[in-house]
Amino acid sequence: MEMMHVVLVPALARLVFQLQLLAMVTLFVVVMQDILVLMELIVRQAKLHAQHVLMILIQVQQAKTNVIHVVTIRSVSQLVAISQRTLLAPTPNALLLVPALHHP
Repeated sequence: MEMMHVVLVPALARLVFQLQLLAMVTLFVVVMQDILVLMELIVRQAKLHAQHVLMILIQVQQAKTNVIHVVTIRSVSQLVAISQRTLLAPTPNALLLVPALHHP
């Protein structure tokens, strides 16, 4: 399996720090080359928070259209199903994973 590179742009790093201070959310940007690595990250992240973590996945496509897909991920199996429908391309994508805040 190829190495995975985690990239956090300085401006994004500042935003992440501010968001963590304000809203206690975990936010990180991943350049993804392997869907399995992304799944491992999500599983690891979910175990840090709660058994059932609502996650929002934002994919910024590197294509001509620059369309942004927003998908709510409630389980790893749902992520597998989405990945098999070619929403997540094998080429590197900018992914923003945000555990949603629990509503009272």
